[in-house]
Amino acid sequence: MRPTRLWKTLYRIPTLQATQQIWRQELREDWELSHGFLIATPELATWMFASDGVTLCDIVKHADGRFVCVNRQHGETAEVDRQDLIVYRLNLRTIATLLLEQLGGRIDFAQHEVSSPVYRLGRLRSRFAAARLYLCIRSCRASLLDAAMSIRGSTPVVLLVPMLFGTDTNVDLIEEQTGVTIFAADELFHHHDGRITANPVAMEELRHRLGCLDASQANTFRLSGDSRSIRYAKQEITLSETVGLWYLSQLLAQPFVQVNAVELEAARTGTTTRSSNSPTGEMLDEEARRAYQQRIAELDEDIAIAEKNNDVGVLDKLNAEKQQIIAGIRRATGLHGKSRVTTDESKSRKNIRQEMQRAIRRIAKSHPALAKHLNHAFKGNWLCYQPDEDPMWEF
Repeated sequence: MRPTRLWKTLYRIPTLQATQQIWRQELREDWELSHGFLIATPELATWMFASDGVTLCDIVKHADGRFVCVNRQHGETAEVDRQDLIVYRLNLRTIATLLLEQLGGRIDFAQHEVSSPVYRLGRLRSRFAAARLYLCIRSCRASLLDAAMSIRGSTPVVLLVPMLFGTDTNVDLIEEQTGVTIFAADELFHHHDGRITANPVAMEELRHRLGCLDASQANTFRLSGDSRSIRYAKQEITLSETVGLWYLSQLLAQPFVQVNAVELEAARTGTTTRSSNSPTGEMLDEEARRAYQQRIAELDEDIAIAEKNNDVGVLDKLNAEKQQIIAGIRRATGLHGKSRVTTDESKSRKNIRQEMQRAIRRIAKSHPALAKHLNHAFKGNWLCYQPDEDPMWEF
């Protein structure tokens, strides 16, 4: 297990936008590990390195669309593939998704403020005090202090930085001033067996610094056999599983998401209702699904040929058709990938509401605080869980 060069690159050049040639030089032995975090921009490079990796070449575009690199030192020219001139940048959202998967938590990615080096990544699980997680791509003292001051609050906050080794920043002083826990990403996430994984020792250190070594702090809503084991606010109860508890588990797992009543009911029963759209009542039956998949496969082949021929016009048209098909499939499918069906949605909403209310009445007998929390969190909308403070349920 060793640190990955991804963090060193982000530390050295936090806003690097460059061709794959330069990214390869930066990431070196970690290219295969990290290149999936790159995303293409609309920009094309205006210069590149010669084959020696040192001499600079200017890029000239000819009237016929060809690109040529001109060696600044010797004046030699060589034709360049347009693909090699595409400028890439780090996709911080993809990185955030990986980090939250490793630590356990819910992604909520956004730049903290316009032109800010700080990004909100999401929320960690209860085992990390349900702390809000941020990333600051600059590690200098001024940037870290400004970042910590801007994100501090009444709830625990963790601020990741690419690296701290070699800096003269007094992290302890900033933490004391702001209450924000600052941690180096290159210590927390390492390269192991060909992938980036969380370092268990560093994870325990982070938990210790957050003051949450007691695992019983986690809020859980787990199904175990025919029973539902529920822990909230350090009180645990066990109830026999019911339809209402199942509905609650689905909604608690998706806070602030409006769930479709028909899809939720269909996901539980595994049945669909007839409609005029298909013999099975589905908006997208198996025959239509297969036809879409076949057309996407054909488009992928045509796209590969167009990319090889550098035919931008055809490429745009093919990509547009592919995206149109994908959008149509998404509109026709719902929860767990099931095809949407037509039925009486108001009836489904009523069924779900009654089952959930019945379940909450059962919970109230042994855990009044949780029942109060649930009644308040649904706020009259029984298809969207909206807690004032997300308990970060574990299932």
